[in-house]
Amino acid sequence: MTTPTDSVNLIDALHQVAEHYEQLKSAKSAFLSIFLSDANKTLPHWLPITGENIHSQEKPLIAQFLTSLENQNYADLIGRIIKCRNNFGILPQKKAATVGDSKDTNEFEFNNTPAGIICVNPETIFAANHFNTAKDAFRESINVVKTLSGLKKTKVGRIISQVLVSNDLSKEKIGERLADFLSPHLDLIACYRKIQILPKQLNSLSWTWMTQHREITRVHLDDAIKMALKLEDDYTRDAVLNQLYKEDPSKPLAYIKPIKPQLRANIAWREKQQNEELEDKKEYDKKKHKPAVKRKTIVTSSILLCQDTQLPRLKWPKDNLPSHRLERSDKKIEDHPIIHALQLYRYKPYVEDLESSD
Repeated sequence: MTTPTDSVNLIDALHQVAEHYEQLKSAKSAFLSIFLSDANKTLPHWLPITGENIHSQEKPLIAQFLTSLENQNYADLIGRIIKCRNNFGILPQKKAATVGDSKDTNEFEFNNTPAGIICVNPETIFAANHFNTAKDAFRESINVVKTLSGLKKTKVGRIISQVLVSNDLSKEKIGERLADFLSPHLDLIACYRKIQILPKQLNSLSWTWMTQHREITRVHLDDAIKMALKLEDDYTRDAVLNQLYKEDPSKPLAYIKPIKPQLRANIAWREKQQNEELEDKKEYDKKKHKPAVKRKTIVTSSILLCQDTQLPRLKWPKDNLPSHRLERSDKKIEDHPIIHALQLYRYKPYVEDLESSD
């Protein structure tokens, strides 16, 4: 039960959420202003659907990838970029459909993943870092509200609505400041997602798809029943429980969580060493103190910012689609689930020592 002290602390925390959200929007505006300034218009960018070419008309569309705080239809944005490029005669026109074709085809393939790279000036990098800091502060304020409310797994909009109603604050100033959180358009994941900044002196960048498509966890029958009891639909819940009660309690089941294909980027860059800046070149051994090449793999959730004035060597997956793993010859799980609603599978007979993941 919530005490008066807890309620006061929660309301104070909501004020912090409103404050940090306003700071987040302010940081977004500052970043956009610099990002769309003339200083960035001549710097190159690359998108997998278009290849390398520079057109300032695309910058506002790219900005939507980077700064959205609301639900976005990325496929629609990409379609607008394609239309923008076609207007300039950059992309090949659509082929005419021929007899027997099930659908029209394009001479180019693309994926609606928001990916790519864009070069920006130092002022933009500074603004992006400030924007990312605001994102961290906002996310932390949301976590405080969830902790104080004791409803960590509840949507923040529902928590805020309950607090405002129970404390009769809906018509107060704080209720107006928190109105955005009651809107279905606000996307907290987008609010939390940071703008990714690549290191300087970038040599190469190659995108690749993560090929692990699922996560497997061993589940005992008691745990499976607990999962079933949480199903909201009465008919589905009863049917699932009826099926589970027929299962052998001594044999575990496998819960398979599908994982969407994940785009990653392998980057390589040169890191300067202090010895490169020595004035006395005779004391400088170029071979010994040559900039070290560093490598790293990062998950790419959006378009990447490049701090250099030129693009590095780029490589996009040939088919623009994730590859699939060959099926294991020692597969230990049956092909079809016994319960679709919970993604529960049986293990094949005579398998006792099983890994928790595939």
